[in-house]
Amino acid sequence: IHDGLPEDTFTLMNISPFRSQAWCLGLFTYAFQMVLICMIGVNQLQESIMSSDFNVPFKVDPVVRAGQFFTIIFALATQHDILSSVRFLVMFWNDPHWDRTLLGRDENEPRPTSTEWAVNILIPNVL
Repeated sequence: IHDGLPEDTFTLMNISPFRSQAWCLGLFTYAFQMVLICMIGVNQLQESIMSSDFNVPFKVDPVVRAGQFFTIIFALATQHDILSSVRFLVMFWNDPHWDRTLLGRDENEPRPTSTEWAVNILIPNVL
């Protein structure tokens, strides 16, 4: 059933019921990552009191700035997590049977609500 899905904690959120242990593990992982990013950001800002933010040089050629900007955008856009999340959202955006594919529900069970779609597909892939 789950062939082709990435093997990560956010996929656990996709295939697990809302508020289950697996779903909460994915949410905790995201929260932990955000705490670490905030700690690194605060540390970098404190280190750069006598210089520029993040110790970035001010006087560089515009070509260097443009190259750095596009490199950062390219690096973020090609991250496996981002690409797989976008693919996952596109794959299940208009799929009326997403609950059968991900959650293994039967045809006889009631159709999932939009809240269930948001909890199982949207939230994990936006995180």
